[in-house]
Amino acid sequence: MPYQPSSMVLFLTNCSLTKVPGGGAEYDEGQAITSVLPNSLGDRLLERRARIFQLVKNASDFYWQGTPVSELTFNQELTSGPDLGGRHTATYLPALDRYQGRFFKALGVEGKQRLVESEHHTLFLSGLYGLLRPMEPIQLYSCPLDPPVAERWRKNDLLTEVLCEYVERFGIALIVDLTAIDAYRRLIDWNKVAETKTDVLHCFDVMAAGESALVFFGECMAEQLLSLSEGELVGLPSESQFGTVILRSLREAMAGLLSESANTDEPLSDSRLGDDKPTVDGHWRPKFQKPFVKDLRSHISTEAMQAIVEICEDPMTPHGDTIQPLKHGLSGKWRYRRGDFRIVYWPDRHKGRVVFENFKSRGEDYKK
Repeated sequence: MPYQPSSMVLFLTNCSLTKVPGGGAEYDEGQAITSVLPNSLGDRLLERRARIFQLVKNASDFYWQGTPVSELTFNQELTSGPDLGGRHTATYLPALDRYQGRFFKALGVEGKQRLVESEHHTLFLSGLYGLLRPMEPIQLYSCPLDPPVAERWRKNDLLTEVLCEYVERFGIALIVDLTAIDAYRRLIDWNKVAETKTDVLHCFDVMAAGESALVFFGECMAEQLLSLSEGELVGLPSESQFGTVILRSLREAMAGLLSESANTDEPLSDSRLGDDKPTVDGHWRPKFQKPFVKDLRSHISTEAMQAIVEICEDPMTPHGDTIQPLKHGLSGKWRYRRGDFRIVYWPDRHKGRVVFENFKSRGEDYKK
């Protein structure tokens, strides 16, 4: 049965490191996402894929677990075929058959069949291909979504433009974001997606986070989400739960948190910062001080709300230049940096919460 989705619902998830080798030489361009994009945008997507391909094949400083990416087994036969903007003959499998990671194993054979037969749309985010349709022919490859790759995809918000074009073309009213891994989720500017007036439900799991959550997402999609009609999915409330999987509108959830928070100003106390104090129930909860709420209300965004969620997942582990402890008289406080804004917070280990203190743009001095 051909893949011919027709509903107003789009499922979005990421590719997988584990893949099935083999395939055939036929390249069905009609299954590629470029076939449903304007020619100019499709060409730009192919050009960007070609740049990533060159990085994978030729970069001397691109490593994966100590091995040059160009020397990884899956990349030995990778070539510049029409899928990557070239003309060489290559070996292909549909993306849905090629990927065998946690999400796809949990989806199972029957789940994959239901996905193809479903009226709902599905797209995959990929380090090498950017955005893919399920039956799009792809080669065997390994392309970790490390900063050099992610930066190239985020340039000029190309993938966001492709996603928004897809949304507009097919009249998508709801995107169910099943990406789980933040590096993939950050490839999309969700604020620009919101400008299309499309609702977005981001998925979280109460038992697992990151890559581990993909198992539960795959099971949820196979056993429940694909069985729901267009009307049932579009009509889901902003906080819906299927087993351990929560579908949440970050914008509405954050509005609720802001309205429910007492927002009382509390001084930084060393007694709240002792490493011997465990968080309550192992979970961090947000607490917003008045200056933070005032700043956030003036320019609330999906990206800012995602940042708050990420901080509450693990507020005390430094992460590159994104999450760092502050010094020089600000001991005990932490800084989260993304794009043009900075968040200053401090972990209250005694009460198991994160106290959000300031939300400032890059040009402002949060020491004040």
